[in-house]
Amino acid sequence: MKAFHGPHRPSDEHDRSKRLAAIAALMLLILGVRLYYYTGPVFANTQDEGIYLTTFAMHTVFSNPLGFSQYRGADFGSTTNGLFNPAQIFQFYVGFEYPILFLMKLLGYSAALAIGYVMFTSLIEGLFLFLIIERLAGIRAGLLGGILFAFTPVDVLFATHVQPLVPAMMAVTIAVYLFIRAAGGATAGKARLLLLSGFFIGIAYITNPVGLLPGIFLGAAAITMPVWAREGHSARAMGALALLAGFIIAYSLIGAVYLAEAGNFLLFPMADHSMFAYEMANQPLARYCVTGSLCLQWAVGSPTFYLRLLANMKVFSNPYLTYFGYSFFAFVALSLAYLLYFRRRAAARKALFFMLMFLFYLLALSYLPVLASNSGGTITLSMIDEQPYLSTLLVLPMTVVLALVMESAIVAFRGRRPALFAVSAIILLLVAESVMVLNSDAGVYRASASTLRAFTAYVAANPDTSFYAEWQFSNAANLLTAYRYSIRQSGCSKAVIAALPPGSDIVTGGTISMDISPDLIESYDSCALGNMSGYSSVFYIRNALANYSGARWAPPLVIYTKR
Repeated sequence: MKAFHGPHRPSDEHDRSKRLAAIAALMLLILGVRLYYYTGPVFANTQDEGIYLTTFAMHTVFSNPLGFSQYRGADFGSTTNGLFNPAQIFQFYVGFEYPILFLMKLLGYSAALAIGYVMFTSLIEGLFLFLIIERLAGIRAGLLGGILFAFTPVDVLFATHVQPLVPAMMAVTIAVYLFIRAAGGATAGKARLLLLSGFFIGIAYITNPVGLLPGIFLGAAAITMPVWAREGHSARAMGALALLAGFIIAYSLIGAVYLAEAGNFLLFPMADHSMFAYEMANQPLARYCVTGSLCLQWAVGSPTFYLRLLANMKVFSNPYLTYFGYSFFAFVALSLAYLLYFRRRAAARKALFFMLMFLFYLLALSYLPVLASNSGGTITLSMIDEQPYLSTLLVLPMTVVLALVMESAIVAFRGRRPALFAVSAIILLLVAESVMVLNSDAGVYRASASTLRAFTAYVAANPDTSFYAEWQFSNAANLLTAYRYSIRQSGCSKAVIAALPPGSDIVTGGTISMDISPDLIESYDSCALGNMSGYSSVFYIRNALANYSGARWAPPLVIYTKR
């Protein structure tokens, strides 16, 4: 990997000043974009935010310890055991949860604090993405890539919500940066850098299991590419072993806890595999039979899921959100031009590494089997659960390749105006497309939670009132308000409502997410309204989600007070 030796490191005080100024400008841009599109938790899409925030609240507000003793002796072959549903398995993502729990122990429970931590990891991700590109092609290329990263919708959206994907990608980006340094640096420090790279892959993995895919790619690269220039296969094998050792060290930090509490050092991968089997057994599947004895299945989507997602075409999993925002066609066209036009240049080998990374991720996310079953002589291979948020993996390789393409065009044409104009046009095109996606998706997020936010504002203005609501709505409201007010779950029967004291407020309507079945709240509302007497409306607000075409259900929020 001599290609990773680059002449682009700052060599004098002027270059160092330019580098620091570029980094400072990028950090402000990345932070500014994420603050602009900040929505706070909306309990939307996968409902994950509610699960994570409940976990944080249980351990900080109510002092329940985080432990794994319930998994001692668990049946990992069960697909019906509640221990393996996602709401339980999320507690294993300790690389995401432990830092936030630590901050909350110091500063107190807050949904905004959790999002602030995720946003901080996005800044670090952007910093190391800049450092990777700068190392390969200089400060200007790093700035080009940093601008694209700042507006990448999938990173912006998940950097402003309580989700582990961006923290995991931060660790992956650090790992790739260390790997690139090992490939292009002095022999003496390679083993240490690869050990650290493997360590951050381990941190990514225990933050979210998708972090294992970059580890597989880097391990294969360490074996198949000359990590130690002019040295043989043994040196490459040692590089892969250094990566593996770093990964084991990182995993052992939590593996020791699993061993002590559940008697199982490998509890996380075993429980995660069981969760996948649980999901495959309990949700609709897309199934394709290659032959009479071999079938492939996906939990959602289809074999072309990520290609359609990257092209901003409507995907099966969600009628509203597109997430990614890059023009996949622009990426493919520029990549082909790079390989054809710049193939004789050393810089092409740098881009090739990330093109291969992108292809590996794309194929793995769609076609990597992680579960096999045999029924009646028919073998069924289940692929990785396709979800749009896994496209966070694709941000790094796509951004690096695009930045190297544009920098090479500027260099090849010696900075002439046509080259600068073309690069500027590409940047503007990609940023404009991303902004359109962000405006749409963030608008849907804000609209889907508008009645919930209106309710929490009303509660804060009436702190001495007791409120009664459907259990999911009340839970979300308590998570947003840190359990400071009297917001209670309530049944809707005539006896329950009649027993409420005078002055009690009953909450009906409202939308708490895009995907939760409206039947849950609709049935509660019908039941409550049919059994209420002696109540009058004190608050009404229309749900902004009704402004979006295709919104299937957007009832107003109405609060009734017992007189």
